Amino acid sequence: MHPISDFPSPWFHSVCVLLESGSVILPGNMGRILKLYKPGSDRLIQEEIYERARLAMQPDAPSRLACTFVCPTRADAAAFHATDSVKLNQWYLVEPVERPTSVFVADYRNWAVPKPLHRPFTDSAFQAVCRDYWQGQPANCRELLYGGPLRVISAV
Repeated sequence: MHPISDFPSPWFHSVCVLLESGSVILPGNMGRILKLYKPGSDRLIQEEIYERARLAMQPDAPSRLACTFVCPTRADAAAFHATDSVKLNQWYLVEPVERPTSVFVADYRNWAVPKPLHRPFTDSAFQAVCRDYWQGQPANCRELLYGGPLRVISAV
């Protein structure tokens, strides 16, 4: 966990809906979406592996299933956009609604999964990647995991 003073807002957030200034983005949207996945799907299994790794390595960090994701700087947002498969998302400048004391910072590239996924899909396939995500030193593609809601300042 990092003190919030290391990453002052405003931050950058990407989402596939149009929002107006003042809109509030609630945490946990990814977890909500994953509940709609078919049991045993690759994406669901992958996030379950990451969640088990978080509980073992960084239990105080926000869960990926119950947080909001942001990039701390425009450069991080640009790096994320270059690797993100969802090019249609709108970027927003956001700030935390509540006064956070800390955030977890990870390198987005340590989440990416090689395509195509190979069967059998096992925990061992992601042990090193999970370790790097939860305990690594993020470089130039940082994402912050924040456990609270965000307020939209403006579209970017």
